Parts: sequence; structure tokens; C-alpha cells
Amino acid sequence: MKYKNALEYIDSLEEFSYKFGLGRIKNFLTYLGCPQDAARTVHVAGTNGKGSVCAFITSILRSAGYKTGLYISPHITSLRERIQVNGSEISKKEVSAFVDKYRSAASSFQLTYFEFITAMAFWYFKKCNTDYNVLETGLGGRLDATNIVKRPVVSVITNVSFDHTKILGASIEKIAFEKAGIIKKNVPVVTAAEGKALSVIKKIAADKKCRICAAAQLDGNVIVPLRGAHQIVNAGTAVSVARVLGIAERQIKSGIENVRFAGRFDVRIIKYRGSDVAIIFDGAHNPAASQALSAALKEYLRGEKICFVFGVLADKHFKKIVKNLSDRVSMVVVAKPDNPRGAACQTICREFAFYMSRDKIYSGKSVSHALVKAIKQLDARKICITGSFYTVSEGLQCLKNMSEWI
Repeated sequence: MKYKNALEYIDSLEEFSYKFGLGRIKNFLTYLGCPQDAARTVHVAGTNGKGSVCAFITSILRSAGYKTGLYISPHITSLRERIQVNGSEISKKEVSAFVDKYRSAASSFQLTYFEFITAMAFWYFKKCNTDYNVLETGLGGRLDATNIVKRPVVSVITNVSFDHTKILGASIEKIAFEKAGIIKKNVPVVTAAEGKALSVIKKIAADKKCRICAAAQLDGNVIVPLRGAHQIVNAGTAVSVARVLGIAERQIKSGIENVRFAGRFDVRIIKYRGSDVAIIFDGAHNPAASQALSAALKEYLRGEKICFVFGVLADKHFKKIVKNLSDRVSMVVVAKPDNPRGAACQTICREFAFYMSRDKIYSGKSVSHALVKAIKQLDARKICITGSFYTVSEGLQCLKNMSEWI
């Protein structure tokens, strides 16, 4: 089977079909020989920072000499990004082989898009004989497909704020309960959650006789390469996980300082007509993430306002996201992400109009068109592309095809 055909099959499973419950994936993984039980697992849930924490933990484990599988979502430019071993993405050949061999069985088990990819990750990690697997939940935790792992070595809950409220609940306590569903009996818990969410997590951890650890406070001897105060907290969370696992401090330091992660305050510099253009890619897609981005931009740019290319999904809390970012925006080009859930440009432009002059608000036919417009027509030299990881993905693809428009 060709890789293109494999992707077509995976896409046919409908990425946004939410059918919660562990029955389907449990049965399918049993059919595969229970690959999820083959390695030690670090399981990571939370509203924001899951991917970054996973990246930090994976880098630390690799620094300690462990062969490490990483499973994250969503991907930015390629589905293969979701499944990695020691920093290398699963190959097109392996994706094709899995789909070719197991698509009929997967269809009979009625797997969803996320369940199928999760099963492929477990299958691939077992095939690669990993020592540790670091898993990011897709949505929530309690009924997420990754929660099929019976006994992780550490359960991690990064933080809890409002997102996916129609599915997880409209209160912090309800959302925290769903995230804390990954906690297993006698398994250590690491969290950076606060307030009501922390109270819920502590109660569930106590009921299951779990030791609970807070995120570590980093000293000045550790350089965190990912920008923003929130990344200091994410790194501290990973440090606490590493200490629970008994990793040496020098290996922890090396792992933190060598981490790389695309799409999280990811600064790229390009040349246009002899001038540097700095483009910041960040997938801030909910109110808490947009607050963190605003603070990081203020620090990084020393208060300067810049041009934004903005696209968001209609089912997100986009009014709060726009409000949180508005004091960092000098002008904005709004575009609808290439996604069925993308919010219409007109709707988002109206939101920005509450905070800035309408003559500073533009629209683009696509994210790529919006980025080109910002650089070529508006002469922007500092740009932030944000609102959704789908927006970030399209922006990065645009950079790959730069020769077509420069």
C-alpha cells in the first residue's frame, strides 16, 4: 500500500468523531497482542502544556540513555509527527504497513481516527523495543484512548483550565475530574495544577493511595530553550517526573536544555527583500494558552506590538482568546483555517474591532494568503501566527513553499 492511500484510509475515520469509551481500543489492542503493556509509560494529561511537557520528559529520558517513544497530538505538518522514537518520526513505510495489515480489523472494531493512530503508536513502540513511552492524552483523560495503559510509572496532569467544555464539562472541577481519570492506584502523580483543580486531583490521588508531587522550581543553572514563563513551569513539571523516575540531575539538565518543539513560541527568521522577517508560530487555542502567549510576547518583544495572522476554530472560546491577545496586536490579518470547524473571517474581524481600529484589521483567503499579505502588502517584519495548531500548520507549510511567493 502506498503512503498516500494509507493516509486516505486514516482520514476516512473522521478526525473529529468523538466516541468515548475504552472498549473498542481495548479489544483491538488485545487483537494486536497488547503492545501497550510492553514498555514503561509516562502518561500526560492537562489543558495546556501537555505536548511541551512530553517533549521535555522525552528529551530527559533520551539524555539518560533510554530508548523513548513519544506520542503527541495534534500534528502540525505531518501525521508522522505524532509517533516518534528517539526523535525520529515513524516512517511512511511503517504507517503504510500498519494500515495495510490492520485496516480490515480496525474497521470491524469500529475504531475512531484517534483510536487507530493510538493503536499504531503502541504497535510501533513495541516493534522498536522502547524502554519508555511518553503519551499525551488526546482529549480529557478518563475515557481517552491513551488511558488503556493499566499501570503507568507516573501520571502527569499539567494544569486545568477551560477548553472542550461541551465534552468535559463547564466547570473547573468537572474538567479536573476528567483529567484526573488517568490516575491509577499507587502510581505517583505530578501536577502543576492549582486551586479547585488541584483539590480535585489531590482527593482522587488520596483515594487511590498515590503520592503527589508539584512541579519543581528551577534554579538559574538550567537554561530552558522554549520561551515564556509557562515553559518554565512545564520544564519544572518534567523535572519532577524525572526525579520520581530516579534520573540523575546532570541528565535532567541536559535533557531540558536540548529540547526542541515546533509550534510553541517557535521563532523563524526569513529574508524578504534584504530584510529579516521574524515569524513567531504558536498554537494558542484557548484562553489560558492565549494569556501565556501574550505574556511571552510582551517579554520577548519588550512591549512592542506586532502584526498577527490569526485563525481559530469556531467551537473555541475565541472571544476570550482575541481579548487576551489584543494588547499585543498592532494590526491583524484574519484567515479561516482549512478545517470544517474554522471560524469565519467576518466573525473574528468583528471581535478584533472591539479592541482596535477597523483600518488595522484585514482578512486573507487562507492562512498562507494572510501571511504573504502581511509580509508583502503590509510590510510587516515581526509577525505572530496563532489561534490554532491548524493555523500554525498552514503557516509553516507556506514557509516551506517560500520560493513560490518571494
